[in-house]
Amino acid sequence: MKTFALLACAACLTIAAAGQTATPSQPARLQTTMPMAVNAKSEVMQADADFAKATQARRLEGWMEYMADDVVLDRGGRAAVGKEAVRKELTPQWSDPRFKLTWNPDDGEVFESGDFGFTWGHWQLEAPAKDGSLQRRTGQYLTVWRKQKDGSWKVIWDGGAATPPAAVQKTQ
Repeated sequence: MKTFALLACAACLTIAAAGQTATPSQPARLQTTMPMAVNAKSEVMQADADFAKATQARRLEGWMEYMADDVVLDRGGRAAVGKEAVRKELTPQWSDPRFKLTWNPDDGEVFESGDFGFTWGHWQLEAPAKDGSLQRRTGQYLTVWRKQKDGSWKVIWDGGAATPPAAVQKTQ
C-alpha cells in the first residue's frame, strides 16, 4: 500500500508536469519556456546531488540544511510536518554513528512556473538492527522541491519505498 501511494504521488506529479509541456499549437511558447525549464531542471537535480553530499558530510545537520520550514517527511505512514518535527523524527537514527543513508538522483522534473520540481532515485541505508547486526536496505525515493526567494531549492516533501523485506541483508 505504501509503495502504491508513493507511485500514485509520482504519477500525479508526472502527469501534471507533462500537462504543462507546450503542444505543437504553441511553438512560440515552447521556445520561450524550454530554456527556463531545462535550467530549472538542472538546478533541482544539482540541489538533490548537493543535498546528498551535505548529508554525507554533516549527517543530520547536512540533511536539515535542505529542509523548508513547512517540509513534510513521510516515513512509512508516519508524517513529520515542519522542520523541528523532522529533526525530532530523525535525531535517534542519526545519533548512532553506524547509521548511514546515501542516495543518487536518477531524474527529475520542474513545473513550467520554474518554482516547483521533483526528483527521484535510489537510496541505500545501513542501520543497526535490534540484535546488533547491521541491516542494509535499499529502495526508491521521491523528493518534492520548492524554489526559495534567494534562488535556492528546499525540500517540501520527502518519502520513499523500501525494497521488499526479503531483500534485507544482515552483516556482522
